Amino acid sequence: MCAMGAHSIRKSYHDKEWAAKMKEIGLHPSSTGAPGGKETGQHVSHYVIAGGAFAVAFAKLQASGFTLRWQSRTDDDPQRKAKTASKTKYTCPGCGQNAWAKPGAMLICGVCHEEDGEMRFLEASDQLMGGDPRKQQSDKEKANKRFLL
Repeated sequence: MCAMGAHSIRKSYHDKEWAAKMKEIGLHPSSTGAPGGKETGQHVSHYVIAGGAFAVAFAKLQASGFTLRWQSRTDDDPQRKAKTASKTKYTCPGCGQNAWAKPGAMLICGVCHEEDGEMRFLEASDQLMGGDPRKQQSDKEKANKRFLL
């Protein structure tokens, strides 16, 4: 975050301006990550200044009961399931082109259409794996009617 304000000529070099900003927010720059290290240079870490702005802000956050989630959501997360259910993978039977859309979408393969003028409909992945072929046919018929109108 402090690196955003630094205007050093060398990429990723931590200069005096950066060191001053770090101290201002309560983090002391140190090449070792402990007291006594160099404050500027190519590889510089930091440590928390006791009683500094960062330490005070962190103490408030910790006292509020805030916890940080350190791992990704699990597969049984309801929000993730809802989002996954709203996407379906479609594949062109002619060229294998893939697309993702809402379930029931009518997609025409632009690759095949451009190559040979053929209008091929992308099939949902569940249809490719043995879904109901009658539903697949009726979807194609609906799309043809819409396309011709």
